[in-house]
Amino acid sequence: LTTRSDTFVIRCYGDITTHPSSLSAKAGCWIEAVVQRTPEFCDPSQPPETEVCSATDSYQFNLKLKLVNRLFGRRFQIVSLRILAPKEL
Repeated sequence: LTTRSDTFVIRCYGDITTHPSSLSAKAGCWIEAVVQRTPEFCDPSQPPETEVCSATDSYQFNLKLKLVNRLFGRRFQIVSLRILAPKEL
C-alpha cells in the first residue's frame, strides 16, 4: 500500500441571530471548500512512507510515529474556497 492524495468537497453554513433563543437568522452564509489530503504528515520531518500502524493490528500505532502525526495524520490543503448563492444549494 502507498499513501495517496484524496480530494473532498465540504459545504458549510453559518448564521447569526439577534438572540440565542431566536429562530430567525439576521444573516447567513454558505461556503464550499475543496480540500486535498496530501501524503505528507503534519510534521514533515517523517517521510510519507512511514507506517502509521501495525501491519497485523490497525489499532496499534507505530511507536516511532511522532505524537503530532499520530494525532493529526496527513496534511490538508485548501484548494479552493467560495461563497455559495442560495440557488446553488
